Amino acid sequence: LEFRRVLFRSVCTTKSYGTAAYATATKQKCAYCHTDMKNAKDTKTLTKAGAYYLEHKSLDGYVEKK
Repeated sequence: LEFRRVLFRSVCTTKSYGTAAYATATKQKCAYCHTDMKNAKDTKTLTKAGAYYLEHKSLDGYVEKK
């Protein structure tokens, strides 16, 4: 488990509004909410899930449409 934490922190440490803490809290990878990691601060690069999280500060209640 500790190895996964270290590995996760080393993978998702880009300077952005989405942090490793958010990914841990939502149990999702960064790409679940962000389409472009280089421009993660730009809200235009958020997925629908990311926009929902931005508005609600949680993914509770979010339903992914197929």
